[in-house]
Amino acid sequence: EVIFKENDLGSELFIILEGGVDIYKDPAFHEQKQLLIQLHKGSSFGEMGLFRSSKRTATAETNQKTRFLILNKKILKNNNK
Repeated sequence: EVIFKENDLGSELFIILEGGVDIYKDPAFHEQKQLLIQLHKGSSFGEMGLFRSSKRTATAETNQKTRFLILNKKILKNNNK
């Protein structure tokens, strides 16, 4: 299952509690995916979206049944008032 796609606007940080995630560059002109890294339990990703609300630089997709802890920028901002 795709978590987010390259160029989506990000605002969350994900921590993998169980399972795994592939991070890859989207294919262009019917090329194959360019796998950048495979992440597993205890890994985190998406931090630039949390801190900068920037566009995602790659696509994240689960490669098995996966559970996350998600830190969302909106929730963190509301709790810091």
